[in-house]
Amino acid sequence: MSDCTRSCMQQSAIKSYDVRGIVGKDFIEQDTYFFVRALLDFLQKNNHDPIQKIIIGYDHRATSKTIEQFVVQACVDFGVHNLFVLCVPTPVLQFAMHQGFADVGIMITASHNPLHYNGLKLWYKTQSLQGSALQSIWQSMQSQQYRLPVLQRVACLQSTDFIMQAYYNFLDKQFSMLHNMQYSVLCMVSGGPVQSLLEWCIQHFAWQHVDIVGCKNNRECIVFNPDPTSLETQTFIKDVLSNKTYDCVLAFDGDADRFVLYTSQGKILSGDEVGFLFVQYMGGVSAVMDIKTSGGLVHVLQEKGVQVILAPTGCADIKKAIYEHNAQFGCEVSGHYFFKEHHFIDDGLYAALSFLQCAVQAGCLHDVCAALPPLHDSVEMRLPLGTAFDRDLVVNYLHDTVCKQYGEDINLIDGIRYHTEIGWLMMRASKTEPVLSLRYGVFDVHYKAEWVKIVKECIQPFIVQAVIEKYEW
Repeated sequence: MSDCTRSCMQQSAIKSYDVRGIVGKDFIEQDTYFFVRALLDFLQKNNHDPIQKIIIGYDHRATSKTIEQFVVQACVDFGVHNLFVLCVPTPVLQFAMHQGFADVGIMITASHNPLHYNGLKLWYKTQSLQGSALQSIWQSMQSQQYRLPVLQRVACLQSTDFIMQAYYNFLDKQFSMLHNMQYSVLCMVSGGPVQSLLEWCIQHFAWQHVDIVGCKNNRECIVFNPDPTSLETQTFIKDVLSNKTYDCVLAFDGDADRFVLYTSQGKILSGDEVGFLFVQYMGGVSAVMDIKTSGGLVHVLQEKGVQVILAPTGCADIKKAIYEHNAQFGCEVSGHYFFKEHHFIDDGLYAALSFLQCAVQAGCLHDVCAALPPLHDSVEMRLPLGTAFDRDLVVNYLHDTVCKQYGEDINLIDGIRYHTEIGWLMMRASKTEPVLSLRYGVFDVHYKAEWVKIVKECIQPFIVQAVIEKYEW
């Protein structure tokens, strides 16, 4: 039939945890209509309960509103007429799913990726759809022909006020100590929809010294890079701090499932450092931390009697380990945090408010950060390297050669991580970008030069010198 067509979405857009790619290259906006039709067919086929309610969230990217229209039309054409559509951070949609407000959740976002990217994060009930399920949906979509979608005004959109009110009530209950907080805080929102939630916090908690930067008045344009650790964001924050004093900076990624803490001097505290502070204030918990976590922090926590479980990098793997070990908390170096009382949803705003509440309880925000032990760790280095095969080859080389000479405590759950009496080293292939992730540290600064020499010898056969020299060793 001439009015039928197939999707042009490339398989490269199907990632481990979501659908994500460059709009116009990996997929076009219309392709999301076909993918959601295939998604709903897949869910209906594999589950007994009928799909009756769907929540659709979207961020402020230029392509998000158009994609939202195609997603809504796909749901209507499938036969679902109870639709809740709202511009929200991803964690609010996850919260709504855990409250049982819908059967399916669809979030339109590319998180921290550049602005020409977009994608879909998907849930059935409280479970995220990932990996093989996403591949099956894509393959089903490729085998189908669908009528070209005709975007129409949809009359079945429901009020979403109750979703936001439930989330705000939850924040009010969890963070009662933040009323009239006196800390001076700068919030970088990267133009994402978390801005409206922060504005609610400022008004509701009566904060007098909290500023928000990142979104123009029309809310249509993201001002800064959606990655809160990007050089652009770091430079902007340092410029602001050179002219005005803040106790800290809270920087959120594009869909606010992640937050990054900057000190008053503009120094980034990595997610394992902030996680260490959370564990300190929780007291006596077991914690899941990702494979990139500082060996020094792991050692200190274990000395304090905390059970530390290292897990592969990735929210799904962290949550899996949390449930397997009945842990109370989880975190990633990148800035994802998972709290038991919040269904282990990685909610950047919730984590940021938790940090501020720790500071209020301590009486001094700077004292909270001062609880960090002295560390001699590198930043996470992201080293560009061709194909996934090339990246795996380097990791295998590290295992076959260097570990036999230096390794004493080897962990192979995600790439390779090993400890010696001198220090520790981690290398893994990224699941979302064509890079090798490398991080290392020493337990005594006197051994740093020796350990850096060992690390450089590992990677120099594969990484160009200019990339190596880009980082401070």
